[in-house]
Amino acid sequence: MKKLNLLFNLLLVVSAMALLSACSSMENTTSRWKTNEIKIDGNDNDWNGSLAYYEDQKAMIGVKNTDDFIYICFKTDDAVNIRKIMGMGLTVWLNNDASKSKVFGIHYPVGGREMFAGNSRNQQPDGHQLDTTNIRNKFRSEMLADIELQTGDNDIQKFSVAEAKTNFNISAALKVDNNVLTYELAIPFETNYNNINLKPGKENSIGVGFETGELKERGNRSYMGGGENPGEGVEPGEGGGPPFGGGSEGGYPGGGGMYPRGGFGGGHRHGGGSWEGNRQAMMEPLSLWIDVRLANQSGGSQ
Repeated sequence: MKKLNLLFNLLLVVSAMALLSACSSMENTTSRWKTNEIKIDGNDNDWNGSLAYYEDQKAMIGVKNTDDFIYICFKTDDAVNIRKIMGMGLTVWLNNDASKSKVFGIHYPVGGREMFAGNSRNQQPDGHQLDTTNIRNKFRSEMLADIELQTGDNDIQKFSVAEAKTNFNISAALKVDNNVLTYELAIPFETNYNNINLKPGKENSIGVGFETGELKERGNRSYMGGGENPGEGVEPGEGGGPPFGGGSEGGYPGGGGMYPRGGFGGGHRHGGGSWEGNRQAMMEPLSLWIDVRLANQSGGSQ
């Protein structure tokens, strides 16, 4: 019996260590030197052949750099991922020691959680139906207008995208076209925002993390957490998501099981079904950390 208990305890320790190792692991990739102009506009036209597919996250990611800037492209055709990002935003974290340290974060877009907070079930606070056409227009003009810059877990400041570009030389853009989301960033290694310095050490590697917020449950309802006020989440509207549909340029994957077949990885996206059918997938925040080895001007890594 003692031997069995000892064996059982040993198996528990080994399993815990394996789980810890898996949780702390990072993907590895090598950046490419930027040889062409990259226009930060939410299109992947400047990234041909430069995106790698990450199966677990159902996303394609590319990284390029110069001596002064890092450029990032994140692309997904997964409807659940798109809903998470548009509803809660995507935070891209960076550090200069190739770890999971949350040194500097860029959260974008931020408009979704503010626009839909309190507007569940496609209704306004007075109970009247929302004008979804106006919401689409507001989405185009306001939802992507702001960006949050973050140092550590608590220091968060919001700016307009134009202010971030003018004051800190940080550019961000996002577009959803034909149910594919493309998200682009250009970030200087050194910025006057809180004197951030992301210049890497002798290993010439940096850590890049991608994280969404978390869908939390309140009673028998779900709401989008991770906002400025944790108690004020965004409840999804009826029909499978925030209260507007459509999948055209600048739009958002609509409700009612609007999941096209196919995908980057050759399989199916989260397919069919209602919001309830995809609740579990929505409950799991997207998270990916990559150890990025930077390139030099000759085209290789240093």
